[in-house]
Amino acid sequence: MGKIDYKAGSILLVVKNRVEANILAGGLEGHGYSDIDICPDQKVLFKKLDAKIPEVIIYELQSGGDLDEIKNCEVLHNQYNIPVICIYEHQDEIFLQKLIDTRPFALLSKPVKWNELRVAVESARNRKQDPAIPGININISSKHFKNADVPFQETDAYGNLVSVNKAWTELTGYREEEISEKWFGDILDQECREVFKKNLTDLKKSGISRDLEYALTRKDNRKIFVSMTILQNVSGSGEIRLFSCLKDTTEAKELQMQLAESEERYRKLFEEAPLAYQLLSDDGRIIYVNHAWCQMLGYGFKEVRGICFEDLLIVKDRERFKKNFQKFKRAGEVNSVEYKMVTKHEGEIFVSMDGRVHHDEKGNYLRSHCILKDITEMKTVQDALEEREKEIKLITDNIPALVSYLAKDGKYRYVNRRYEDWFGITRDDFIGRHYSEILGQEASNSIRDFADTALSGQEVSGEGFIPYTSGG
Repeated sequence: MGKIDYKAGSILLVVKNRVEANILAGGLEGHGYSDIDICPDQKVLFKKLDAKIPEVIIYELQSGGDLDEIKNCEVLHNQYNIPVICIYEHQDEIFLQKLIDTRPFALLSKPVKWNELRVAVESARNRKQDPAIPGININISSKHFKNADVPFQETDAYGNLVSVNKAWTELTGYREEEISEKWFGDILDQECREVFKKNLTDLKKSGISRDLEYALTRKDNRKIFVSMTILQNVSGSGEIRLFSCLKDTTEAKELQMQLAESEERYRKLFEEAPLAYQLLSDDGRIIYVNHAWCQMLGYGFKEVRGICFEDLLIVKDRERFKKNFQKFKRAGEVNSVEYKMVTKHEGEIFVSMDGRVHHDEKGNYLRSHCILKDITEMKTVQDALEEREKEIKLITDNIPALVSYLAKDGKYRYVNRRYEDWFGITRDDFIGRHYSEILGQEASNSIRDFADTALSGQEVSGEGFIPYTSGG
């Protein structure tokens, strides 16, 4: 066979064994390639790249399955975008899957055939010039996966099944002879078939597709969910095969669907609840509010989603909320904390907040559920009462007589200033104490009859003895 006139281009051989490296370099030169460099030590690989970027790298992996080499392949793809052709001896399926995940341009198993290596090098060089050309994965034999514990299938470029392993038959319930030459899409749910077709089209551009999710119908008509990684394999003769590893995700998918249904039920519950509800993130931002919340404040959900709750408070309440929110997250719940909020139309309302923190299984904060109650009317009445009490206090403090208010149990609730002067103690010393403690036994006995009558709700007048202590 004569030399083929390929265009000269730099090829870097990362081969530890010097003899094998020279044989590989000589073979490439014999097939018309020039400008070939050898890197016998992967430790100096990236120093060489700093000096010169090759068009193609041929990387021979050691038989022991060195994970550092896999990391190097990943860096070459992600950071340098250099097509990498990996030459390897058969490893276990885990090592091979990790190698595939680095997205090598081609995989060649030993012993390497020169025509396959030549096709790989030329395809890599062409792709360097035209990134639209898909990657290829050469000479991966399905026998590598036949005894694997993970379900594996081999199909042609159109998805027609060629072979499967034992784990695949256990997963689907079909025997290999039952599905030979059958289109894989036939055992997928109807809505997944078009998705599968599209995934095959996309695969031609990338050479590998990961984490594809399908609903699959087993032979016994039981529906299961699978996650698939599909690898495109092109032989030296140009024949395309698709190698796929499947993972049963039924349990996880069903839990996910149950969670989604549960969240939807709770969402409807809170959406239709008559109380204003909000969901806050770790930093106090609004994740969700219900219809009652929007009605109470006038905002739409989209207007407030993602903003800090404190931004909806009046300025003087914002710092207090920040401190309270940290305490809330540590305590796990909060009750009847009052804030003044600004409505959409610049009005102000008082709200009372009750909340509970939702943690994950490790105790980490996820979100907080809060109920807000509009207490503006109650606060207005409360403020009016307080104002009225101030007026009464002003009046009674200026009356030259002892004025007091006792509860039904005979304990003081209010006394005027004259009381303080008469007994020489402050108002706070009266509140909550029975009148007999203040007046003494003799004075209490002298007024007990008409005091009891008055405390029963009747109007009464009378005389009694009250000692003047003047602080003594």
